[in-house]
Amino acid sequence: MRVAAIDPGGFTGYCIIDAPVTLIESGQGSERAKILALCLSYEPDVVVVEDFKPQAGLPEWSPLPAPKVIGALEELCEREGVKLVTQVPAMKSRIDNTILQIANLWQRGRPHANDAIRHALYYLWFKQGYEHAEEVQRILKQRVSLVKARREEFHTNESLAQSRRKLLRVALREAFSEEGDSESSAR
Repeated sequence: MRVAAIDPGGFTGYCIIDAPVTLIESGQGSERAKILALCLSYEPDVVVVEDFKPQAGLPEWSPLPAPKVIGALEELCEREGVKLVTQVPAMKSRIDNTILQIANLWQRGRPHANDAIRHALYYLWFKQGYEHAEEVQRILKQRVSLVKARREEFHTNESLAQSRRKLLRVALREAFSEEGDSESSAR
């Protein structure tokens, strides 16, 4: 299954991924019409786009490129006969930077491309059942191992820091009590 995913906005991120985790192309830019045409040129089975919800406090006059991108994508997908799926922004949070790095999908300095990749992987893994694929299981298990190792390292460092603070408090108490003893004996 081939997925094109779009992170719409003033700077639009995109990716093309073959299931379960093969990156064909990704990028980001402001030439949205070219990006949409490029994505459809790969003949995806489905196009996944991050849905747009206006944020509270956004000025009415503020330009909103995301809805325009989504509207253009709806039109293109309908014309080309390609299924379009929208996902809420929160779904991409299940695919963190660690997963992208383990899977060799991390795009340094390209946050919108990374968000598009997250949407594609979320769709493939959790909506199409590829989370059970051997390669995906390896990535997820490796992520769990890394998170456990980081937690253990954090707790070890935290324990060391607590021990250092305790030793410092004891040393300070002793220093002040010696100072007080020497003042008393001087009288």
